[in-house]
Amino acid sequence: MAESSGYPQIVLNPDADLQRLTWENHVVLAAVQASLGNIGPDVRGIAVEAGKDRVTFHVALTQRSAKGDEDIEDMLSEFEAVTGGYVRGTFALDTLVTVGDTGPEWSGYRWRRIFLAHA
Repeated sequence: MAESSGYPQIVLNPDADLQRLTWENHVVLAAVQASLGNIGPDVRGIAVEAGKDRVTFHVALTQRSAKGDEDIEDMLSEFEAVTGGYVRGTFALDTLVTVGDTGPEWSGYRWRRIFLAHA
């Protein structure tokens, strides 16, 4: 992390020696912020996978809908806006949406889960 204008900044580049946990924590905090107001009734779970050059949102839904897809897009846009202020460099952002439960077979099960619906 580099210090600039009193605000912490994460620098992403091929030579950066990022601490995985620090990067993951920043991604998770930004994902939580981005999810506020964007979790509809069909969302069963959201998990975040923070790779070195890719961030993947794993979303489990009870069913696909246009509103649910719009909420996911809004969440990704908000995530980009939130991270734009302190991440220098580039990383890919994508989603893996599944219809089903949030058990061990879910793609997001092994990643940082930021939302799980109670049954």
